[in-house]
Amino acid sequence: MTPWRRLRDRTEVAVWLQLHEVLLTELRASGLLDIDDVAIDGSHVRALKRGQGQARHVTGRRATSSQGV
Repeated sequence: MTPWRRLRDRTEVAVWLQLHEVLLTELRASGLLDIDDVAIDGSHVRALKRGQGQARHVTGRRATSSQGV
């Protein structure tokens, strides 16, 4: 529970947001951050029929629906 509590507490006080801002500031100051090279893709596509062929396990057997693949 302790790691979960620490994560929760740090999230509530915006530690991760502050850390992200500090990191971006340092990258910009050192010339290592180029916003022109950024791409965002918000698409989400479900593969309802598993695409081409079926997934195989390490054993080489075909996956079945009961195996969750």
